[in-house]
Amino acid sequence: MKQVKLAVFVIIIVFLSGCGSARHGRDALLSQDIGEYYKAIEKYRKARKKEKNRQKRIEYAYQLAECYRAIGRYDYAAQNYKFAIRLGYDDTEALLHYADMLRITQKYEEAYETYRTYLDSVPGDQRALDGVEAMQKTQEWVANPTRHIINPIKEINSRESDFAPVFVGGRDNEIYFTSSRQASTGKKESMITGQKYTDIYRATFGIQRQKWEKPKLLDENMIINTGEEEGAVTLSSTGEEMIFTRCRYDKSEPLGAELYSTSQSRGSWSGPIRLQIVGDSIIAAHPALSADGMEIYFVSDMLGGQGGKDIWKATVDGGSFGKPVNLGPIINTAGDEMFPFVRDNGELYFASNGHIGQGGFDLFQAHRNEDGIWVVENMGSPMNSPADDFGIAFVTGENKGMFTSNRKGSRAMIFTRFLFRQKCIRSKLTFSTRKQRRILVDQPCVLSELMVQT
Repeated sequence: MKQVKLAVFVIIIVFLSGCGSARHGRDALLSQDIGEYYKAIEKYRKARKKEKNRQKRIEYAYQLAECYRAIGRYDYAAQNYKFAIRLGYDDTEALLHYADMLRITQKYEEAYETYRTYLDSVPGDQRALDGVEAMQKTQEWVANPTRHIINPIKEINSRESDFAPVFVGGRDNEIYFTSSRQASTGKKESMITGQKYTDIYRATFGIQRQKWEKPKLLDENMIINTGEEEGAVTLSSTGEEMIFTRCRYDKSEPLGAELYSTSQSRGSWSGPIRLQIVGDSIIAAHPALSADGMEIYFVSDMLGGQGGKDIWKATVDGGSFGKPVNLGPIINTAGDEMFPFVRDNGELYFASNGHIGQGGFDLFQAHRNEDGIWVVENMGSPMNSPADDFGIAFVTGENKGMFTSNRKGSRAMIFTRFLFRQKCIRSKLTFSTRKQRRILVDQPCVLSELMVQT
């Protein structure tokens, strides 16, 4: 009798466990489908832990990898792809994505072998061939770095995500940026990142202390920063007009990203107005105004693009922005192009994981040749890294600025300051910091701004 009761008890436990795993699996799939990757990861992990069916465990491992890849956790993505493949996941896409993750995490020998294995099954696949070429290019970029000097800005960064800086009025002493730090207005956590909802922050450079002051919320009156997510801004040349991204939610469901416009008068911001550039239920994010304010570049996944998220452009027509135009296949790829920035000389900068690069997202520079055709160039090393590099901005008229990176050694996303070293004749220059003073002799070049950031 005890044996019968025990058998029934075991059956009930297994049944309940199966029901629990199935529920978590369904919830995870729903969250993944609407882009709530952090929430989906939690659900998939619970489902895999409870699941007894081998095939479902394999499927959960693969979907976990997909979610980790989507939020830039490439090391965790690689682990889960490897687990799914070893257990017999039969879709060759897993091999391709696993090879990509190995490449991004700098395990080049394993990545090369995995690409070759994939190409044996899918000969001539351009994505795998691009992956192999990317590893070759990476060696060239690292061996022949550009003359950029990269320095992290510790005073601005927090333990959370800080990204997409813009210079106010094009000057180098004030910036707006996006952050999910603890001081943010939104009380909820993002189901995409697991961090607080983002807000727009302001930071100024203190002349007397020669360092950046502690960042503050751009708006504490719930006009710009609200309980929703705000960020990724662009400013007019004077800094008095601002267009920013706002992501709204209905209960826990995301309603997509939208662009809003506001202006500043006597230190106060007007109530934001939604820009009618794209139709309802279509994503519009990451705005970038041209220097004359007559064009706006932004990111969208609307129909007519090249595949993933593309960069589009709209021109002012009769006081409002006209019909958006896709920038075409030279700029946009089957992957994602994001965070555009238009320099005052007309050059376009953006981040992409579709063009050949070192890591997840790389920074690219684009200019038009004499025939009006876009020419795209990877910004090379050290601007790009095996991680994600994006959200660049320049000081007006100068070869310096900031961008965002989550490269090795950083905590979440970090700002980095870059200066472009000019060629100069042999010289004797003094480099000073608060802690030390030393003489550099016969250096190829040194910029005074280096004394600001140590």
